[in-house]
Amino acid sequence: MLEQLSEIFIHMVDQFGFIGIFIASTAESFFIPIPAEVIAFTAGYYARSSDNLWMLAFMIIITTLGNYVGAAVFFAACRRGARAFLPKFIDRWGPFLLISHEEVEKAENLFAKHGKKMVFFSKFIPVVKNLIDFPAGLSKMPFAEYTIYTIAGSLIRNAIFCFIGYFIYEAKDQIFTFMKPVEKLVLVALVVLGIVYILKVIFRIRQLSIERKSIEELGEATL
Repeated sequence: MLEQLSEIFIHMVDQFGFIGIFIASTAESFFIPIPAEVIAFTAGYYARSSDNLWMLAFMIIITTLGNYVGAAVFFAACRRGARAFLPKFIDRWGPFLLISHEEVEKAENLFAKHGKKMVFFSKFIPVVKNLIDFPAGLSKMPFAEYTIYTIAGSLIRNAIFCFIGYFIYEAKDQIFTFMKPVEKLVLVALVVLGIVYILKVIFRIRQLSIERKSIEELGEATL
């Protein structure tokens, strides 16, 4: 799977130039299921194929800018409209996302204390790096601070994976062969997580149904 993804991204660069990597990096920040690490790895891998360190530096910048543009759009949208939209969203979709109003309030309080650190370090954690833009926007984090910590975290992460892709270019076939059984384990883990998620959603919906029924019965008894 990783090998096929890398080939797709290399083809994108060949066909569309650097804009291909930029578009992929931007799309990944919109929570489209494209691993940012694979994009950066492939960018470094491509730079080595041209045997040019300046190309490597340029790829790090391109992937970072793409990540920032995609994340900033989501952040700005959340900053502008999430507060008015959130209560209705949680009432309707909260049980399916395993989110309650109380949990959102706790997350807000946590973000108020450690927001800068959370934005920076989230860029090194898959999935979390995409989700962090929501609480950042919801808490109306200053745009300048958000920009600094998002770019800093993305730049370091992309540099690491671009360098890995660049310096293991000669051993790429062995790396992809080694990763194949790991990919299978990851897929199994995702299936297990999916099952756990479905069971939790069913439990949450049943729990909410019982709570609402109890409230209705209490109201009728009061009348």
